[in-house]
This record gives sequence, structure tokens and C-alpha cells, in this order.
Amino acid sequence: MNLSITQKELIQMIQLAASKGNVLITEHASERMWERNISRIMIDKCLLTGHIQPSNPIKFNDEMQTYECRMSNYYVGVDYDVVTAINPNDPTAIIVTVIDTKD
Repeated sequence: MNLSITQKELIQMIQLAASKGNVLITEHASERMWERNISRIMIDKCLLTGHIQPSNPIKFNDEMQTYECRMSNYYVGVDYDVVTAINPNDPTAIIVTVIDTKD
């Protein structure tokens, strides 16, 4: 598989997964959420309404066979990013980590 997916298509896949509740939060992401005071509601908001910064392009992870992106959002006074991976053949949004962009 190669990088033949557009940013719009990737966002649509992530939004669909989030709207159906198909979201897996890794242990690493859970730890970062707790450390950075980022809630599950904030994760869901980012997946549904966030955007991909042009400075952080989509990447393809050959080992995991997933497309990865860093989605940005602003919610309840916090600017934050959610690093998300998804395999088009298994449409579950995998939350890799979360970043408070003001840190």
C-alpha cells in the first residue's frame, strides 16, 4: 500500500470511525491524556471536527499498514493535537498520543 489517500479522504475515514464509536486509545495515549488533562470528550471532538496542519503531512506506516496524521483542535480553552492512525481495511481510529500544543 502506498500513500494514495488524500487528506480529505483520511479525515472522512476518521470522522466516520469516531461517529460510530470505533476508536481505540492506546495505553501510551491514555497516559498522555491523564498527564495533559485531555479528556475522551476532547479526543472525540478533535476526531469529528479537527483538522490536519499543513506542516504535519499524512504519513504511511509500512509496519502497521496504517495512515497516520496529527489532527489539531481547540476546545474548552485548550489547543491540542491528537495523533491518529487508521487502516482503510479496518476502520478503527487508533489514538497514538495526545499533545497539549501550549506546553
